Order: sequence, then C-alpha cells, then structure tokens
Amino acid sequence: MSEELENLNLNNIFGKILSKHLAHQAKLRELLANWAEIVGPGLAKHSAFYDLSKKILYVCADSSAARFKIMSMRNNIKRIIKAKWDLDVEDIRVAAGNLNNLNNLKFQDFNNNSKHDKPVILTQSELNYFKGKINEKIKADNLNNITPETAEAIARLRAVYYKKFNK
Repeated sequence: MSEELENLNLNNIFGKILSKHLAHQAKLRELLANWAEIVGPGLAKHSAFYDLSKKILYVCADSSAARFKIMSMRNNIKRIIKAKWDLDVEDIRVAAGNLNNLNNLKFQDFNNNSKHDKPVILTQSELNYFKGKINEKIKADNLNNITPETAEAIARLRAVYYKKFNK
C-alpha cells in the first residue's frame, strides 16, 4: 500500500478541501477590495462585485448605463481577473439594483431572463396573417422586385416583432 493511500483520512481530505475553499474566498475578498482597479474608479461608483460562482461573475449595477458599460468591458474584466487572481470567468451577469443593499439581491435577479429574451413560436395562422399584410404592402407600393422568400422573411420578422413587443 502506498504512503499516499495510507495518509488518506477524513481530516486530510477535509483539510485539503477547506484550504482550497479558504484560498478561493481570500481571492474573492481581494477581488472585491480591488473592484475599482478592475473596472475603473468611475464605474466602480456605479457597480459592485457580488459573487463568483461556477465561473460566472455576478455584478450589481445601479443604472442601465453602468450595466451596459460592464457588459461592453466583459472581455477585459475576464482577462484582468485571470491575470491578477488566476480565477476563470466564463460569463458575467449584471443585475440592476441598489448598491447599498446587495444583500437583498437573489441569483434569479442576475439571470437577465426578461420576456424579450424568450423564443417566439409562431402559429401558421399568425404567419399567414403577416404574409398577407406584407403581400398587400408589396402590391400597394408596387414593389415587384421582392422575391416570395424575402416577403416571407419580412413576414416572419414582423410577426416575431409583434409577438415580442406587441407593436
């Protein structure tokens, strides 16, 4: 029996797990303390690091402008975090919220699953309705150079837009 197998006991196993966990927590605390260094001092006033779990970085932003800026910087943020803390970030999720009250945020706030993100399923009758409307428009505006495929694509686009945004 090898020495490695003999030294395997619960204390050793839990000790190794705990030490990895504590090292990870220390990196997260350091990341939190250096958030302004990662995103810049101006953006740090309008955003806050929330958590890093399963390679997803969770951030709270107090405005849509701050959310947009963080999302546009996501590759730089990932690169900086990997270089400074050797933490892998595959995705960044940003929730809108009050930075002074991060404890009230829930992970579902970060899912960004608004009703506009869900796929639209068209029935044949809905598609036929919009095909008819597009064909009427083509005839009314004398747009004879539009192919039937293009007309169908426009009808599908119009139907999806109508179903998503009720417009």
